[in-house]
Amino acid sequence: MKYKIIVDKYAGFCFGVSRAIALAESCLSETNHGSIYTYGNIIHNARVVNSLREKGVISIEHEDFTKLTSSDTVVIRSHGVPAEIFRELSEIGVNIVDGTCPFVKKIHNIVSEYSSLGYEIIIFGDKRHAEIIGIVGNCQNTSHIYADFNEFLDKTDNFKYFFQKKLAFISQTTYNIIDWEETTSKINAHSSDFTDLKVFNTICDATKNRQNGAKKLSEICDITVVVGDNSSSNTRKLYDICAGNSPGSAYITDGFDLTNFRRRASELISVLSRQPDTPGKTLTVGITAGASAPREVIEEVIKAMDDSIKDVMQGTEVQKTEEVQDTGAADNTADESFESMLNASLNRRVHKGNRVEGIITGFHNNEVTVDIGTKQTGFVPLEDFAEIPDEDPKNSVKIGSSVELIVTQVNDAEGWVTLSKSKADARSGYERLEKALNNDEILDAVITGVVKGGVVATIKGVRVFIPASHSGIRTAKGDENAENALNALFKQNVRIKIIELDEKRNKAVGSIREAMNAERGAAKDKFWESAEVGKTYTGVVRSTTAYGAFVDLGGVDGMIHLSELSWDKVTHPSQVVKVGDSVDVTIKALDREKNRVSLSYKDPNGDPFTNFTANYEVGMDVPVKVVSIASFGAFAEIIPGVDGLIHVSQFSGNALKKDDEVTARITEIDADRKRISLSLRAIDVPVDENVPYVIPEETE
Repeated sequence: MKYKIIVDKYAGFCFGVSRAIALAESCLSETNHGSIYTYGNIIHNARVVNSLREKGVISIEHEDFTKLTSSDTVVIRSHGVPAEIFRELSEIGVNIVDGTCPFVKKIHNIVSEYSSLGYEIIIFGDKRHAEIIGIVGNCQNTSHIYADFNEFLDKTDNFKYFFQKKLAFISQTTYNIIDWEETTSKINAHSSDFTDLKVFNTICDATKNRQNGAKKLSEICDITVVVGDNSSSNTRKLYDICAGNSPGSAYITDGFDLTNFRRRASELISVLSRQPDTPGKTLTVGITAGASAPREVIEEVIKAMDDSIKDVMQGTEVQKTEEVQDTGAADNTADESFESMLNASLNRRVHKGNRVEGIITGFHNNEVTVDIGTKQTGFVPLEDFAEIPDEDPKNSVKIGSSVELIVTQVNDAEGWVTLSKSKADARSGYERLEKALNNDEILDAVITGVVKGGVVATIKGVRVFIPASHSGIRTAKGDENAENALNALFKQNVRIKIIELDEKRNKAVGSIREAMNAERGAAKDKFWESAEVGKTYTGVVRSTTAYGAFVDLGGVDGMIHLSELSWDKVTHPSQVVKVGDSVDVTIKALDREKNRVSLSYKDPNGDPFTNFTANYEVGMDVPVKVVSIASFGAFAEIIPGVDGLIHVSQFSGNALKKDDEVTARITEIDADRKRISLSLRAIDVPVDENVPYVIPEETE
């Protein structure tokens, strides 16, 4: 009887595991750091963890953080960690090397983004697994963990808990692909029951390939052996798949102790040898392995199986495949291409001047550490992240966020790269400013400095000089207050128009004044399109004169005449308004040719003449107070805001003086012209006809 050993081509280390181990080992060559630690076991492989420990890489847990110092290095395990762990390590100041699998990091980004948008995150996987703990720790909203779809139904009373909620579904990267396909099919069938539903396929490509390969392998082999640790989630799932498909039996090595496995292998071969000897039949043993199984362990398992076959079969012909065979697992070119590109990125070289994208992983002294997808650790000066002067740059750094950088120095020997965010910002900034200049665009900016002759703003990393004459502040030549006026702009948000740009000379000039003029011009056109008499606007008082106040209506200035400021007597606008006040005004008149707008600030419901006509009529005797004297008579106040004229012919024979209080009769009311005539003679009092009328001297 012939025997054949077939090994799945996808068995063994996945990309994420290989990357994490490579990062940990690269730290050993660095001499500028203290002790090297991994947060938790870097992978579920005791053999690899022990090997790293022997080399000086020690596994620690959260409770061990108290012994860390700023000179130490902590490598984040491939399964990822909660965002809080990054924050704590950053506060300690250690050098953080992020070994999180890129596929896991992708999930962190998904749950962080969607939970911040109000989605509740539904996670399928093992709630005790390190990967799930890390995913939950990156959610900014409520998250729920379920082992499978049946548990989801049981605990949510057939979805009722989640009605009217926004949901985002994801799975552990090593989740059983068959179960996930069934789960997503059932979820999508009920999509109409949810307010908003997002389903993300987050099973990693290596897992898909390994599970598909294990399924096909177990279907054609008499015995299937899964190499891996029983504590490994992806290894257990491979075993479940093989056990459900293998015509014979499936076994798991449960660790990497080959002494025990050799004893186990003999038992497996004994099972094979007891099968009926069919002429021409070749019995097959399939071997696959979890993502944490190194290639050398898989080869040792193959050798152990081969030796056991020889021992048990005592010379019976054995046909062994020494090379990894293709088991016909589904080939996903796009997935393999993505993984190969990621793998290639780790081995690619970067050079001075390259523009790269990095992921912020933490802080080290006065530098920010970044992952740029290579084996080297990237360092960026913390000061590069200072967006506003005098503020802590750390306020602008968000761990896990993406940032564009320029390579400034490469040290392959020691495995580090220095980078600059400010130079990358400047390069991108000049591209942005050039576009704004060509398109006559106005940009938002913050004034970051006051210098001789003007102010400075930083836009997209580019220093833009704004001459004093373009600051938008009107000052006379030699004005001592001009410098103070410029200082007032410091840290202010402004709108700027680029008027000159030369990247080679590192020169950019902007104008607040031209931006203001352009925006006022646009606002002016918009105003005249809809302006009409009687329409009400909200404006800002820009200036006052002896005869009125000027109000900025947004692109157009209108004037409130002194007489339109109040129903009461006003001698100067400052009695009613002051510069900077926000006022509601009504248009009284428009002159489009001269761009003149006449305004009223009077309350239309507060007209005192209306109040007068409602309560007074001709023939009534009323107490009045003389407010002014003229050659033709005296003006007397009847009620505040309403005066009447006592003609000289209506005096009772005595001269009147300002502030005299007398009783007069209303003899005429002209409502259209808002004029009132009063008389003293009309009141029934004795009059000495021999006393001539006295024409008083004019007063104000």
